[in-house]
Amino acid sequence: MEGSQLPVEVNGFGRMEHALLRSSLHRLSRLALAELTLEEVLLQVAELAVQVTGADGASVRLKETDRLDAVVSTTPLMAKISAMELRLGEGPGLGMAGADTIIAAGALASDPRWPRFGPRAVRLGIWSALSLPLTGDDGAFGIITLYASAKDAFDDDTERCGSIFADVAATVVGNAHALTCALRFTERLQASIGTRPDIDRAIGILMGRAGISAEEAFERLKKISQFEHKKLHLVATDLVEQARRAANRPPAAPGPVSTVGVGNGPGGGMGVQLPPQGRGGVFVRSAAMES
Repeated sequence: MEGSQLPVEVNGFGRMEHALLRSSLHRLSRLALAELTLEEVLLQVAELAVQVTGADGASVRLKETDRLDAVVSTTPLMAKISAMELRLGEGPGLGMAGADTIIAAGALASDPRWPRFGPRAVRLGIWSALSLPLTGDDGAFGIITLYASAKDAFDDDTERCGSIFADVAATVVGNAHALTCALRFTERLQASIGTRPDIDRAIGILMGRAGISAEEAFERLKKISQFEHKKLHLVATDLVEQARRAANRPPAAPGPVSTVGVGNGPGGGMGVQLPPQGRGGVFVRSAAMES
């Protein structure tokens, strides 16, 4: 993409549109080589999309399977619009159910697709929207949504230009997302490996204390985790630490001993050692034991 060859569709644009699209595609291609976080890539994509289409601002939403969707916006107003869409459960930034095609709106106030979102957006000064899906082999995985304060701000040429941009952006975002997912998996794996020894030690401690099997000890750990609303490895770490402190605790010093003589003389008597007050047990020592 860094060369002079651009998609054939670019040839139908005017000189200014051609230059903007060429510049944006060139910058997109360089994002793949930059060491950026996923959020930084999404923000760069959003800003370039604004440049290509002449919008007032944009948001990019990326679907996540194991966490909240990633959303970035170019301005505070765009962030407010995105949050409102999420709160209402409707709007061009959420796409249409099962759709991976471009969504355009030039008069949000009366658009029947978003009866609650449209009027609210207009009150914030937004009349037009253009949503460009980011698609991969399995369909749409994200969406770029552009907003403008003018009515009918996005014409057919803008849609075509945005579509070309989104096709390239999908590859860049898809690669960044795949890398981020791989890094997250590696971090979780390393964390799991790092905590496994404590879990094994905790199982051993419970087995020794309660005389139960490893499976029963593990189930007991899980129940403690659920009851205390703590992660399993934290419960295990606490148990191991408690056992370590108990093992390192010095033994209690012996208390003073009183001896009381009982019997009929030196040879036939015996002594009774009385432990200090509060301690149980009596030790009886006979004179014969000392001879």
